[in-house]
Amino acid sequence: MTTAIATFHSDSLDGMGIPTRFHRYLVIETPFNDTYRAISITPLTDGTPRYKSAPIMTKEKTPEKAIKYAFEELQKHSDLRGLKSDLSINPSK
Repeated sequence: MTTAIATFHSDSLDGMGIPTRFHRYLVIETPFNDTYRAISITPLTDGTPRYKSAPIMTKEKTPEKAIKYAFEELQKHSDLRGLKSDLSINPSK
């Protein structure tokens, strides 16, 4: 299992210097079988738009590539377009 944190935020800041739009997700990758990897995306912050409730299934060969694929899919979410984004992958040990 490999985990990652995906963050999306606006450029505009409130009076305290915090982005006016800030969303964070936990991304978890697990092997499903010999062919597929399953990636679950869970919102971590209040007001963060939900992604699909079903896991993303991919044939990517490595956990890191599978998470990056899921991140690219998440970036297509209509509520996240135009926001800056960052992905921090925590490799499995």
